[in-house]
This record gives sequence, structure tokens and C-alpha cells, in this order.
Amino acid sequence: MVKKVVFSLLYAAIFACAPSVYAQAVDSSKSGSVELRPYIQGAVGVQRLSSPKLTGMAMDLNGSKDSTSIRATVGLQLSERIGVEASWFQLPSTTLRTNPGDATYKGEVYTLRVAASMPIHKGVDLVGRIGIGQSNVDVAVPATTYKSNSRQDSTVWGLSLRYAIDKSKDVSIDYDNLGVVGKYALGDRVKADMISLGLRFKF
Repeated sequence: MVKKVVFSLLYAAIFACAPSVYAQAVDSSKSGSVELRPYIQGAVGVQRLSSPKLTGMAMDLNGSKDSTSIRATVGLQLSERIGVEASWFQLPSTTLRTNPGDATYKGEVYTLRVAASMPIHKGVDLVGRIGIGQSNVDVAVPATTYKSNSRQDSTVWGLSLRYAIDKSKDVSIDYDNLGVVGKYALGDRVKADMISLGLRFKF
């Protein structure tokens, strides 16, 4: 219940603030100081999936696995320092070796976030992101015929160090915390996070 309330409040806050931020950005754009710019970003990196200790069948699957993963983002720079973006994260097919048998995971996460940047050096920005995410994860333990599908809504956030190559391109090192991406019935939660190298193109 608490999680649903927090999620709803965060969701409402993001969309309540968006019109105001957009209006300010439009005013700045009209004055010639800021230009609204769409952008796309691709990233590749390492994602860590954390398996829970207990499932509804009381199996101990405690462990974690690092896998290569990708991310795709589309966004709109509303002002010089504020943007909104939607991302797709791959949850790669991953196998964790556990006592009951190999546990396999696969799925995806979609996020909607507000991104705010702050200059820390010439051409280098610190970027913070916060928003909402929805995941879809399939879990199976073939040795026990256990299968489960989980859809989860969660709060997601991230941090980046971004370096401007020129006015239309930049590179970044990104950390994304995807929160809870799955849950066993009557058991613990599956969590994921990712470190990646991204390349962004602004139009």
C-alpha cells in the first residue's frame, strides 16, 4: 500500500511539474537564450541482477550475475539544464547457478525520468535523473518446473558524468538503479542496476 502511494505521488509530481518546466523552456526559447532540442542516446554496459534468497517455494536462490546489456533513450531538452527522457533497458537472458538448479531470468524495463544537469568543469556535467519505471521479467527454474512472470512499477534513478564532444554530441558514463524488477510469490524481490557508456546525439 505504501509503495503504491509513493509511486502515485512521484508520478503525479513529475507530470504536475512538467507543464511549468516546459513553459519556462518555451519562454527562454522565444527569447533566444535556449533552444528546445530533442535527442537520442544509445548505451552499452554491465548490468547486475540480484536474485532473492527465498521464493514462494522456499528455495534459496541468493546470488547475483553481471551481464552485458544495452539501453536506448529518447529525450527532449526543455532548458539548458532540464530535460525529460524515456528509456528502454534490456534485461538480458541470465542464468544464475543455485542449489535447486539453474535459475534463468529475462525481460525489459521502461522508464520515464526527469534529468537535471550541473556543470562541474569545462565541458563536463554531472547529471541526475529520477522517475518511474515498469518492468516485465520472466523467471524459471527448469529443475523444479518453477516459472513466474512479474510486472513491477518502481522508482528509478541515475547519475552520469557527461562530456561534450561538440554542440551536437556528448559521451557519458552512467549509473542507473532500476529498483525492483521482479518478485516471487510470497518471496523476496529481484533488483537490477547498470553501469554503461553512452553516446548522445542532439538535434
